[in-house]
Amino acid sequence: MCSDRLALADFYQQMGRRIAVRRHAASLTQEALAGAAGIGASYLAHIEAGRRKPTLDVLHRIAVGLSIEAWQLLTDSTMSADDRVWRARERKLAEKVQPLGREDLDLLIAMATKLAHRKP
Repeated sequence: MCSDRLALADFYQQMGRRIAVRRHAASLTQEALAGAAGIGASYLAHIEAGRRKPTLDVLHRIAVGLSIEAWQLLTDSTMSADDRVWRARERKLAEKVQPLGREDLDLLIAMATKLAHRKP
């Protein structure tokens, strides 16, 4: 139970850091972002420090104020879930073709090109 609380506290601290980083990147003060999100500047400061846990509504309003999607505040990844799946598949394919010789790679490229141009 204690480790679960630590993990959750760490999650909120990381999320607060992501909000602060995005706010700085957007050249916004805490007051400006808080105003855009309809919350108090001190509340935003506590969120950024990981001391307060925003509701989903508040998190959404902060994301809107930063002109980003709310999921981007919840994860370190800058990629969407679809992008992450695509990248994982790219890595898996790269691992499989790594040991192939030049002729096999050329054949694989020709096959992929043909597949990409076929009619659905």
